Amino acid sequence: MKFAPIESAVKAIAAGEMIIVVDDEDRENEGDILVAADKVTNDHVAFMMRYARGLICVPMTGDRLDELDIPLMVERNSDSMQTAFTVSVDLIQGVSTGISAEDRAKTIRALADASTVPEDLSRPGHIFPLRANPSGVLGRPGHTEAAVDFARLAGLEPAGVICEIANDDGTMARLPELSEFAERHGLLMVTIEALIEYCREIDKSGLCADHAAREAAMANVSYLTSRLSPCPQTESELLRWWPPIHAKESAFEGAHGEPRDAN
Repeated sequence: MKFAPIESAVKAIAAGEMIIVVDDEDRENEGDILVAADKVTNDHVAFMMRYARGLICVPMTGDRLDELDIPLMVERNSDSMQTAFTVSVDLIQGVSTGISAEDRAKTIRALADASTVPEDLSRPGHIFPLRANPSGVLGRPGHTEAAVDFARLAGLEPAGVICEIANDDGTMARLPELSEFAERHGLLMVTIEALIEYCREIDKSGLCADHAAREAAMANVSYLTSRLSPCPQTESELLRWWPPIHAKESAFEGAHGEPRDAN
């Protein structure tokens, strides 16, 4: 099975679809189901529980975790991959035990909701937030960072949901099994390596963050700093560096009165 282009995966994430993200064979050599946290549904969580079988986690930015008063699980991380697990949480209102697909989906959406405050969450719980590297996959090539980067690229809240994919016998699925899994369930599959290259290209763009129109155009990659010059001065120059991902992301929608076609 061929890997999908990153642009196609970003469109899928923006549309609330699940994808499979595979890391390097010299790292974990695993594939995770990934979906945007603010797009997650009961069915998504039930699918992960039934077919993926791994631990359901919610990668988030450190700033948002600090706002929600969700600390790291341990002060001294001895995990070989340095996965930054935090204290687990449940939403308090509107859930029962917290373990059902519906309850977990509610907690995940609450974590992605900007209006959620620390008092809305109980600790410990059944959802495990993960603290992403502030530089995304450019700082750490993990599924945690890939989830946050994909959500940002899709113009969504920078939080995702990931779950490792295991085989029927409990062993971890590797590329041959992941390809079969993707085909069977109709899911796009991408690599973190390809996402890193995509983000590196964006990082080279030299987009100026000090101009309001350009800030809007690059809102979904605002975490990447401007490093090169000269800065694009027109929409056409800007779009040569930053091809639109989906139609709603036009920086000039307000100025022109209607969305620009993203295709």
